Amino acid sequence: MHKNAPRKDNPLCLLLRAIMIGSSSEAIWGQEADGQSSVVGSDTFLPTKMLGNAKEVLEAAGVQFLGIVEDDPMFRYVVLPKGWQIVATDHPMWSNLVDNKGRTRAIIFFKATPYDRRAHVSVNRRFDVGIDYKKLDEGVAEAIVTDCDKEIFRSVGVEFDPEGDYDLRCAAQDEAITVARQWLIMRYPDWENPAAYWD
Repeated sequence: MHKNAPRKDNPLCLLLRAIMIGSSSEAIWGQEADGQSSVVGSDTFLPTKMLGNAKEVLEAAGVQFLGIVEDDPMFRYVVLPKGWQIVATDHPMWSNLVDNKGRTRAIIFFKATPYDRRAHVSVNRRFDVGIDYKKLDEGVAEAIVTDCDKEIFRSVGVEFDPEGDYDLRCAAQDEAITVARQWLIMRYPDWENPAAYWD
């Protein structure tokens, strides 16, 4: 196996860890963290399973896909563009593929436990639209447009009674999201394409 290949434990290792720690849940969490470390510590492989058009989008961005990892077809070797890296999140099953400008281009999922071991990659869009849920709880629907998680536009708030009819709450959200999407479409008409507007 390649020196940077992902961690692949024998199921008995998990049992031994659980016995040593005295907690099966802590043993599982520790094994997930070890799996994340093996992914984050590499710049030479990604999961083979690509959701949607992730492979095409990453290839267009300069990721080179090579052969399957020996003895572990769940992963394949890659060459990342200069400056790209895999960065840990605060959850051991999720890591980010970050470009040379610090932007998260893809999300990597890797569940390292031997009884349910799986992995995949999904790609991010540069822009996104969401709701400010804190304001929503206060009875105001505001939609936010983000550029790589940084707010660049906020719709005017649509007020509703938070204790009132649920359909009115949904209608207020829809109105706010429509305004935000229209703002985004006017400036970036292809914003829903994960390959668009990165450069």
